[in-house]
Amino acid sequence: MYGATIGKVAIAGCDLTTNQACCACTLFYDYNRYLFWFLQANKQAFVEKSEGGAQPNISKEKIIKTLIPLPPLSEQKRIIIQIENIFSKIGF
Repeated sequence: MYGATIGKVAIAGCDLTTNQACCACTLFYDYNRYLFWFLQANKQAFVEKSEGGAQPNISKEKIIKTLIPLPPLSEQKRIIIQIENIFSKIGF
């Protein structure tokens, strides 16, 4: 949420805690790769929403107000299969 790390995303894969420099998302279902790729694709939009001088930041409020299109779970999985298939072909 601060400086050069604005928009960096990861899937933790375990229970953890964060400090004020991170915004954690808790999902209400077991499929988080759709959210990961949505956030990854919108990194520049989050950077553009940041404010501040030497170390710009984006507030949690701006993050949680971001509208996320949420298709049915089967469609989310289809989308992710396509994305990850394309990225695997280019070595990402």
